[in-house]
Amino acid sequence: LDEIAAFIRKHRPDFLFVTGDLTEVHGGDPFACDVMPYSRELFSRVVNACESTGTHIVAIPGDHDPEMAVLKEYFPFTLDIGEIVSIDNIRIGGLGVRPRQEGLTEDFDRWRGEKTDFVLIHSDRISTSRFAALGAQYVARGHFHKWEDRSSQSLKSLHPGHLYTYWDGPGKAYPTCFASGFVKNGECDVKRHLFRNAPRSRRFYWDVDTARFWLDGVLEDEHQTSFQDWEKCENSFWFNISRKGKQSDTESMLLHVASLYPEDIFVTPAVKEGRRVHYAKDILKDQGLLREFVRCSVRHPGKQ
Repeated sequence: LDEIAAFIRKHRPDFLFVTGDLTEVHGGDPFACDVMPYSRELFSRVVNACESTGTHIVAIPGDHDPEMAVLKEYFPFTLDIGEIVSIDNIRIGGLGVRPRQEGLTEDFDRWRGEKTDFVLIHSDRISTSRFAALGAQYVARGHFHKWEDRSSQSLKSLHPGHLYTYWDGPGKAYPTCFASGFVKNGECDVKRHLFRNAPRSRRFYWDVDTARFWLDGVLEDEHQTSFQDWEKCENSFWFNISRKGKQSDTESMLLHVASLYPEDIFVTPAVKEGRRVHYAKDILKDQGLLREFVRCSVRHPGKQ
């Protein structure tokens, strides 16, 4: 959040879009009001940066946020579900979601005949091409924790990722990032920015079916320097290496990988007793923690 605030002060954008999940509670959660002051305190550095630069914040609710009445008490710039506002002659529509994403399509259907310049949506359930009829120039998406380009031929649309990438049910690990962009002469250009100072989350596990160690969360530049002997898998940040898979092998491999990234956060897949989330530096110095992490790093496909 400090990095986002610094970016705002330097570049002075017209708008900051927040596409949901400002908090980590669910609708009807009796503890929602207890965590909201802390969420607002965390976000205040970004709010202060926007106030100093004249940047307008526009946010929508996500499925991890509390009910709208509670959310708007702490974040008044949040759009009601289906609301369209006009700021400096720019029309912005918000398709936030209730818990479990109920009623999203119906909310979108009510916009027939409306015109918007920007749309914020917390979902991937509505295709980008459908927003072109609204005259939109950019669709900012939330909900997915992984950076993903959902653009159509006529319209830019991106999931910018998630601030807390190890919060994912199976314990996935994605690079954390945000997006910046501009519209000029009807053309929209959007760039991806990896956070420089945030710990990266990485998932380490032993896959029983493939008899391989897997490390999720490795980027292409790291592969060139640290993982030259690793076999590249489905995309630019999945790599694996074959081993026998005994516990001692798993421990030695985890120690090797953790020593490369002592400041990063390591996660295990979800297993029967949950999943483990630890800083690599803690795993390196605590033998008991190491063994616990290794025990939870065995993945049985289909039984996660």
